Amino acid sequence: MAHSFPVPRTCPFAPPPEYERMREEAPLVRTSLPGGDVWLVTRHAEAKQVLGGGGISTSPATPGHPNAALRPSPPPSPEEAAAMERFLAGHFIDLDPPEHTRFRRLLIPEFTVRRIRDLRPGIQALVDGLIDDLVARGSEAELVESFGLALPSLVICQLLGVPYADREFFQARTREMLSSDGDFHTPAFAIRDYLDGLVTGAEKAPRTTCSGG
Repeated sequence: MAHSFPVPRTCPFAPPPEYERMREEAPLVRTSLPGGDVWLVTRHAEAKQVLGGGGISTSPATPGHPNAALRPSPPPSPEEAAAMERFLAGHFIDLDPPEHTRFRRLLIPEFTVRRIRDLRPGIQALVDGLIDDLVARGSEAELVESFGLALPSLVICQLLGVPYADREFFQARTREMLSSDGDFHTPAFAIRDYLDGLVTGAEKAPRTTCSGG
């Protein structure tokens, strides 16, 4: 009998105890997803082997992928299909090599040790600002809403070059996407459209050059 997955948390600060029982049971445990039964890798050593080895596909287009059963019925209209294709363009988390490798190489320079070290002062300033805001509110504050969710979205804004005036829009759409009872696609499309405009504006902006004198 397949286990149900994911297992609801009874404590927000710890994983469900069922996961520990699964690890003790076997490194591979059969679990049920909406798209059908799959194998859940429960242990670190086996997870490294799966992620580092060949023959494993993450693409929903692969026969037998559980997400293939979740495709809408009836099929989307041409307009809906075109919108979804535009939304997923460059979304390489669901691609296999060599397509995944091509996109990944484009991002490697943005995540080197030196690049992250250069970002640290700006991230520290964001952390300090959020903490100052919490202190200014007095003895009560919502840590997750005001810090835990705010910081990652602000760092992403910094990485993507989102203007400061637009950060509240970006944070609000991010909160909607992460809401368990919200509509994921509407804010996701809003962020994609916004980023399209941001990139288009950057492409049209005149380039400046510096020369030594």
